[in-house]
Amino acid sequence: MTSHLFQLACSCYSILPTLGSGFSQGIKTSEAWAQQLQCILATAHSLLGQLYEGAETDPVIYMGPGVELNFSPLDERDPLFILRLSQRYAGLFQSLSKLLSIDVTVPVKLPVQDIIYLVCRALAVTRKKLGSAVEIMKQD
Repeated sequence: MTSHLFQLACSCYSILPTLGSGFSQGIKTSEAWAQQLQCILATAHSLLGQLYEGAETDPVIYMGPGVELNFSPLDERDPLFILRLSQRYAGLFQSLSKLLSIDVTVPVKLPVQDIIYLVCRALAVTRKKLGSAVEIMKQD
């Protein structure tokens, strides 16, 4: 699958929960939206684990309720393995961004802490580093 096609698929994936209860097998739109979000979070953490393998001092295992999306496996011997992983991650984040920005007609629960945690992990920001930055900003 080409990178462009993958990004289009990720864009389409984000709108699936809004297609109504017939498409989401009878569950409410808010539940379908929450499940979709949790699957994206679980998969993003898994991809980060692969991308950061050996670089994280304390590898993270995501314990959220989401189930990882079933991507086709990549060959770790492929010279473009890291590039392909990062493309998957970029597409997934695009999907997350679109999911968070679509106009859902019903109230949904947003797991803000889980999203912030994912963003901080992606940026390699720890509480210690964040605390130091806040202290430096207070001094200015």
